[in-house]
Amino acid sequence: MEDGRPYAGWLYLGAAFIAAQLEPENHLKVVERFDISAGIVGPSSGAERLQRWTHEIIGTYAVNGWDNQLRDEPALLAGYARKWAYIRPLGQSAIDWEMSGTLGGSLGNITAQLVSGVELRLGRALNSSVGISGVAPATAAPHYSAPSGDSGWHLFADWQLRFVSRDIFLDGNSDKESHSVEKAPRVGEWRFGLAFATGRYQWTLYHARRSREFVGQYENATFSGLGLTARF
Repeated sequence: MEDGRPYAGWLYLGAAFIAAQLEPENHLKVVERFDISAGIVGPSSGAERLQRWTHEIIGTYAVNGWDNQLRDEPALLAGYARKWAYIRPLGQSAIDWEMSGTLGGSLGNITAQLVSGVELRLGRALNSSVGISGVAPATAAPHYSAPSGDSGWHLFADWQLRFVSRDIFLDGNSDKESHSVEKAPRVGEWRFGLAFATGRYQWTLYHARRSREFVGQYENATFSGLGLTARF
């Protein structure tokens, strides 16, 4: 698809470091998250083989866009986000509500961007969960972290605005000729869903809608997902 975004796979190993500070007298919680990852973008990621195999297994349409796949490139990315959350109990119930704002960004040959967002959460044990996502431009479930064995849950709705300077999945390879499209400098996204913990497993169900990311994109992107985190 010459007028569509480049096809690309991204295989990486990453780590996230999270620190949280509670100020009970002010009903305030401040969370900081630092992400770092290293990997590869391109055919060596194995994404084409995996997608074709998956489509064969479920018997869906053939994939025709891999001729415009990005070429192999080492992928490095670092991201930082800081969240300010105001948490209060809902009446005399065991349920809390939270209003929060987030600022952050990421830097690397995968993406360079600034991120801002607001979120509303409603549920149980909000003080013991983190509820802050990484800032990589990936279609991933919102992060949910709660203490092991906690049975907390919450409903959430958030809105995020990204100011994008670079996105390899739109701009193409950094130093090699590849397919590319003209990206939009600002991208908005809203999500809503449910997060809950069962023993050492933490689940996130969500639905998202993202504004057009490049010039000529047919419509806004709409997608849903399921995230699972396990503690060991």
